Amino acid sequence: MVQIGAGNDGIMQSNFDSENISLPLLFTSDGLKNTQIFKDKDLLSMAASNSIAMNNHQWGIEPEVFYSNLALNSLYSVTTVNNDRQGRSFVSTIEGISDRWNPMSRPYYAVQWHPEKNNFEYGAAGKDGVAMSGDVPYVAINHSDNAVRLSFETASFFVKMTRRSSHRYKDVVELPPVWSYLSYSSVTGAFIEYYVVPSISN
Repeated sequence: MVQIGAGNDGIMQSNFDSENISLPLLFTSDGLKNTQIFKDKDLLSMAASNSIAMNNHQWGIEPEVFYSNLALNSLYSVTTVNNDRQGRSFVSTIEGISDRWNPMSRPYYAVQWHPEKNNFEYGAAGKDGVAMSGDVPYVAINHSDNAVRLSFETASFFVKMTRRSSHRYKDVVELPPVWSYLSYSSVTGAFIEYYVVPSISN
């Protein structure tokens, strides 16, 4: 979303030391005032005071680079930032800036952290994502009540936003839902599952 919004495929930065680490979210002043994701102040306080947002990335964007891009600043506000192990800052949550006359004109939300992992990831940090005997588990994934709540609240917010859309999927006969097809797990990379959809004859 950042690359598309910036109109620049090269805007993302590498070499962040933020793999296998959970952090509290550091809210910007704008994030504290205008966040939609964390409108519940109890949830905001919990996310800010507990190391429950799991990060597992080398790529990201520094706040200064984000703020220096006029296109990004017209589309998104920065809700939270974080610092990697070396103290290097990265943008961790963004939210769309809506037109003042239409509060839902840009229902865009993105996170650099992984809200799905608190509930569902118990794997090991193996070479190329393949766990081997003796590998270290992803100990940085917090599975506490607070972490699980953050995961569920984030998912609930996302679903609530999607339900506001008037778009409806109507091609269920010609193109059934994706889970109707066979799925496969990749043997070459972690966290990859793919579906094989046969081509449609015209």
